[in-house]
Amino acid sequence: MVAMKGESVAEELERDGREIAKAGGVDAEIFTVGGSVLSQPTTLIRIQRKKKGA
Repeated sequence: MVAMKGESVAEELERDGREIAKAGGVDAEIFTVGGSVLSQPTTLIRIQRKKKGA
């Protein structure tokens, strides 16, 4: 899953990490895009979903 988020994404991930893990979410990665062309870069989070049986 990839989602556009605000600057508070790290706090949200920390707060909701347990629920994300229950839903099968693993290996969350936060990154920004558009820094060279936007006045305010966009913050994204990518969360992989654990494969069933893994």
